[in-house]
Amino acid sequence: MNWRKRLQACCPRYNYLRDPYRSLWLMSRSQNPIVIGPWRSELGFEVLYWLPWLKWAREVFKLDKRRTIVLSRGGAGVWYDAERTIDLYNLATLEELRHAARHDTDMHRSVKQTEATVFDRDLLTRAKLPLQSLCWLHPSLMYRHMRRFWEDRSGFAWAAPFLRFSPMPESPMPAGLILPKDYAAVRFYWRATFPPQVVVAEWVQKLVKRMLAKGPVVSLTPGGQYDDHADCPIDDHLNLIRIEPHVTPVTNLSVQAEVLRKAKLFVGTYGGTAQLALRMGVPTVSYYATPWTGTHEAHRELSIRFSHATGVPFQVCHANELALLGRLV
Repeated sequence: MNWRKRLQACCPRYNYLRDPYRSLWLMSRSQNPIVIGPWRSELGFEVLYWLPWLKWAREVFKLDKRRTIVLSRGGAGVWYDAERTIDLYNLATLEELRHAARHDTDMHRSVKQTEATVFDRDLLTRAKLPLQSLCWLHPSLMYRHMRRFWEDRSGFAWAAPFLRFSPMPESPMPAGLILPKDYAAVRFYWRATFPPQVVVAEWVQKLVKRMLAKGPVVSLTPGGQYDDHADCPIDDHLNLIRIEPHVTPVTNLSVQAEVLRKAKLFVGTYGGTAQLALRMGVPTVSYYATPWTGTHEAHRELSIRFSHATGVPFQVCHANELALLGRLV
């Protein structure tokens, strides 16, 4: 009888996925492979919380890299330093993953993976990873552990020891994508703080035109909707360098990350891509266009603290502030 069956025999109602410390301790005692993921949620949470939290868990509980199998998406598996990675886009279609995110929203009013779902278990089955012979380090463990920080029950001093940041590993660039020596990267997409309104879209066009007047600009729009955020369209007549022809589902995040790594500046919507740019060490200016709703202050606080610690500029501005700054500079 393996450790999980022994534990459940003693306490049939015990769910090992619900106790982060106990789960990680049991994983450290086992010799079975450790499946990390599947991560199919927000990019910002992946780079700000999930990856740093995993680094803490793997170091503190001495989880051997040789035992780890990572399920991520869009080429992001390279960020995990694992023995083996499996891309979700090789296991499921875009529509299946979007449907799973919509189902999470309907059930929990959020795309955050706070529970291991039937679909998550199905992904493991498709990857030929039998639950009975492995340890499962599901994202819900991190969400259960860190939620007191997001709910303002504990401050940054409590959260900081559990988030261990390290340089983001590099991934290969597509052979046909040629970038200028100096350029800015840009990506605007719709979200609660940046709504799909005509006035906002017009503001984006004007901002991008101003940027093009100063030098080359690379658009990070990947050409497909890979999450719950639709991209704000940018006029095709603008002389942008676009990555769409060089992106596939299994490379969309890794290509965006490497284009960001080489950029001198990122400008876009406040959210996951801006936080990825920060993690890549790129000066970032991100915008919101409505009163600050639908986004927790803790995420902005963590981003700004990371900026201060690393010396990488990270500005979060209301769209109206651009005109004010223009008067000053």
